[in-house]
Amino acid sequence: MVSNRAVHRNYAKRIFREIFRKNQTAFPPGWDIIVIARRGFEKLPFEQLEARFREAARRILSHTEKKAREAQK
Repeated sequence: MVSNRAVHRNYAKRIFREIFRKNQTAFPPGWDIIVIARRGFEKLPFEQLEARFREAARRILSHTEKKAREAQK
């Protein structure tokens, strides 16, 4: 019998791989990202998860660009 945790973990992998596949251009080439699915993510619709992923990517890149500008000063 497969544990319930394994089912959720595999579901998370499938969902977030698809979100990343559809939004690969959100991050520059060569970046590695780690997604940590929080409890209850499976209750959200795919579109909302994807929107949250894109928003997180936007915030990360904005923060990274800000740090790069500060370092150049």
